[in-house]
Amino acid sequence: MRSRREVVGWAAALAGLVLLALLAMRSSGPEVRGHPIRTWLRMIGTARDAEAAAALREAGTNALPAMVALVGQRGPPWPNWRPPGRIARWLRLGQRKPDPRHQAVQAFRLLGASAVPAIPDLERLLQSGSNPGFVASALVGIGPEAVMSLARALGHSDFAVRFSAASALRQAGLGAEPAIPSLIGCMAAPDLLLRVQAAATLAALGLAPEKTVPALAGMLGDTNSWARLTAVQGLAAFGIQATQALPSLRTLTNDPDTQVRQAAALTVLQIEANRQ
Repeated sequence: MRSRREVVGWAAALAGLVLLALLAMRSSGPEVRGHPIRTWLRMIGTARDAEAAAALREAGTNALPAMVALVGQRGPPWPNWRPPGRIARWLRLGQRKPDPRHQAVQAFRLLGASAVPAIPDLERLLQSGSNPGFVASALVGIGPEAVMSLARALGHSDFAVRFSAASALRQAGLGAEPAIPSLIGCMAAPDLLLRVQAAATLAALGLAPEKTVPALAGMLGDTNSWARLTAVQGLAAFGIQATQALPSLRTLTNDPDTQVRQAAALTVLQIEANRQ
């Protein structure tokens, strides 16, 4: 006969299993085409990708809770690494499984503006520092409505959150204009990687030259050669709109760094040729 302690232990374990099952059911969301939302999410990027995309569009906002839960879940404690192909075949290892968080990001891109109701939850995840790269990518996938959430993240105390937001905004297109002042502010950050990423994002966006060009020109005096080179390349992307930066660019044709020197000389030539 079992002791009272054993009975209580078994009861607690059973209750825990029931709770986990309920949580799993809740996060899976309602069923679509005979499968829970979470099942469709895990089919993205597989042979059933097109079918999964259609099912998620059909689910619409009903899919959002599962999508948010998936993009915010903790990843594996080690990278999803596989040995080289020949060794993998010898060990009979199958193909690498897609990262569920990446699949959730793809789902947000599929739904686009239909996923706007998820923005507050995603911003809370981003501000918590949970999977900032994936969460920022999910936000930018929704569209212009999520840009201000990313702009606010540029002022976060965690470097990973700031960097992820600056990187994601590169994909925001014309809708990123409200974030331009915050990106320009990041170009004065003490973190080199953040300065470079913000400048590269501004160059890729090509927006608000009246604000962006002076900011890039100011970065030409950065003490780091990589930052100076990124600023030169950014001004080159603006072409004739960067005419006001010519005096500073000419100064850099004597820069001690060979790459910076060459890039500055080429940019000067390109801008002057377009002015004629």
